[in-house]
Amino acid sequence: MQNTLEDYMQSLQTVNLQIAELRTLKEEIERKIIEGTGQALFDGHQIVAIDKDGSTTHRDGKYKVTIKTEYLYSINKKSYESIKDGLSIDPVYTGVTYKINKKKLLQAQGNKADNELISAFLNIGFSKPNVKVEVI
Repeated sequence: MQNTLEDYMQSLQTVNLQIAELRTLKEEIERKIIEGTGQALFDGHQIVAIDKDGSTTHRDGKYKVTIKTEYLYSINKKSYESIKDGLSIDPVYTGVTYKINKKKLLQAQGNKADNELISAFLNIGFSKPNVKVEVI
């Protein structure tokens, strides 16, 4: 019996649902392990405090678990810019980010001279395809 495209889409939807359920179960088990080691405090499912920024290894019988906890930092750029000159040590690295403007790239690739120069600095690869199936 030949599978149809609809059969594959239906199978993919079922697998995606199972993955989501397993991911939720995995997160719950990990939360219980983390709580059991005292590495972090939870309020429901949200972390409200962590023991330290880094990793810790725990041993329990035949099991060894390494838990990595990190602080997540975000910067309010407007506030930072207004006070940065008052800091004796500036903990913020400001750098230059290079990003490709795809529209301009396509235009430049249409020009033979530009395209040759572009090939000297730009590598183009392929991302893993993402397939999303929805019931409509």
